[in-house]
Amino acid sequence: MAVAKMGRERRSRAGRNVNLIPGVSQDEAGVIHTPYGSYNPVTGVGLPIDAPEELMREILVALLRDGEESGPAEPFDLDAFMERKFGSAEAD
Repeated sequence: MAVAKMGRERRSRAGRNVNLIPGVSQDEAGVIHTPYGSYNPVTGVGLPIDAPEELMREILVALLRDGEESGPAEPFDLDAFMERKFGSAEAD
């Protein structure tokens, strides 16, 4: 899924490292799918208690790597946004 943003195209990186684990995938909603069941890693809903600890550890490491690789949040300039939206305040 690509989203155009201020002249740049951004691609979703959801589950990039998680999806490299054999038999495991993460969908756009963030839900992790494993052979042992599907779960939300943020809320823990559906957490497969019978999944091997090694697999769960591998998924956790992949989630952390995905977070690190997403980079810092882009700063939002409210003044510039308001000027683009409503024009310069000095024009009044």
